[in-house]
Formats: sequence, C-alpha cells, structure tokens
Amino acid sequence: MTPSDLSALADQAFNELEGALAGAPPEVMQQWRNVRAHRQNLELGSEQTASSLSALHDELTTDDLKARKAKMTLEVWDSVDKASSAGLTDAFAALQAELAKSQAAALAPTPAPEVSLLLRQEIDAHMAGSDMPVSTLLRLAQNPRYSGEVKLYGPSLLAKAGQPERVSELLRGIAAVAPRDTAGSMTTQRALALAAKASGHVAGLTFTARNRVATAQKPPVSTDRYRPDTLIQRH
Repeated sequence: MTPSDLSALADQAFNELEGALAGAPPEVMQQWRNVRAHRQNLELGSEQTASSLSALHDELTTDDLKARKAKMTLEVWDSVDKASSAGLTDAFAALQAELAKSQAAALAPTPAPEVSLLLRQEIDAHMAGSDMPVSTLLRLAQNPRYSGEVKLYGPSLLAKAGQPERVSELLRGIAAVAPRDTAGSMTTQRALALAAKASGHVAGLTFTARNRVATAQKPPVSTDRYRPDTLIQRH
C-alpha cells in the first residue's frame, strides 16, 4: 500500500468520525480538535521539511554546507515528528475517554439529590472489604438502582482505593453493562467505534510523513546521459 493510499484511508476514517461527533459535548470536541491539530502539525511539518531538503539539492554551495543545513532541518523535523506522533496517540486516548464519559452519562442517568446520599451509603457497604473495586462497581452498575450513582461516585472510590488510573476503564465498563439504552448512547457507541478505527491510522500517517522526508533527502536522479550522437565533430 502506497503512502497516498494510507493518507486516503486516514482521510476517510477521520471524516466518518467527524460526522459522528456532530452535536457531541464540548469536552469531546476539544479532544477532537487536539487530534486534528496534531495531525496537521505532523503533515505540515513533513511537507515543509521535505520542501527545504529538496531545495538544498539545487543550491549552488559546498556539499559540507548543504550537509550542515540538512542536519539542522532534520533536527527540527525530529522534534516535530516525536511531539506530533505521540500527541496524536494521546489525543485519541483522551477523545475515547471523553466519549466513554458521555456514553456513561447517557446510559446511567444522574440520581436525584435526595436519593444520592442513600445510594452512596449502600455502595460503600458493597465496597467494604472488596479487593477488586472496579469489578464490584461494575457489578453494581448492572443494577438500574446504582448505575447512575456508580458513574458519579465510582471515580472517587477508585482514587481512595489507590487506583485512579482505572477511572476510564470503569466508565467504559459502565457503558458496556448499564441496563439502559438510549438514542444518545447508541450515537456515542458509534462514535467510540469510529474513534478506535481512526486511531488505527496513526501509524500510517506517521509512516507517510516520515517517508515524505526520507524521499526528499535523496538527491534527484540525473536525466543527463552520455550520447555520442550529440557530440560536435571537429575537423
């Protein structure tokens, strides 16, 4: 598959995802803007680097000076490449985490304030002595009585249990096991699937950008060939 094929597939996946995110919460759209910004930085950085390297081949200067200019250009590109590639991966992870929160909110409505305190006492009783907090919370989330409160209260319980890094896992789990289903949750589920699909193109985008730069580093192939028939015969 050629770099242009990889870019075309990525464009298709990104466009599908953007369409699915229409009307998403502001937190979700902020992460999507971050994804697009990192992709733009990666692609523009590679294009500008390739242009600079190609121009060096035509400069009327010494090979030593060309090599030094190329080295400086590639050092700048290396920092852009690393930041943008890692940024794309991180931004997709953050986007999926926000989508999971959105889906959990749609599947597990927030309880009324007067009910919340009672539910938390009951959840605390279930959590007492549990050495598997995520599993316990997800088991409770399958019950319509607790699903909404687990969504709200679960993150602080995980922090108290020393497992704050598993909050995203909990929210994704709630989206999977909560008993309610709504049009909003189905829309978010589709966006989650498309986000996972689009994130799979990060490697292809990175490869395409790096290939563009690598190709520009190679001197152009000369088309001038020795042709005896064009020599001027002197008598």
